[in-house]
Amino acid sequence: MPGVVFLLCMLTSLASGTLLWRAAHGPSRRLLSWSAVFFFGMAVNNAILFGDVIVGPQTDLTMPANIVALISVFALLYALIWEAT
Repeated sequence: MPGVVFLLCMLTSLASGTLLWRAAHGPSRRLLSWSAVFFFGMAVNNAILFGDVIVGPQTDLTMPANIVALISVFALLYALIWEAT
């Protein structure tokens, strides 16, 4: 059951990232581009967690998933600070 949840979250993140990326045409919409990068990172995060569920207890992939999520959050935080100044 957790595998299905991670798969659905990955698909939702990919859809959100794709829609944001398509809407981010033009110079004044940089925040949309950074938000798309964030959602693509979350899709990669969920793909890693889905792989962790599929592989089983032999390997622990939570650290790489957490690193990808942290990088994605930092990218969005950077964009929010950049746009506020």
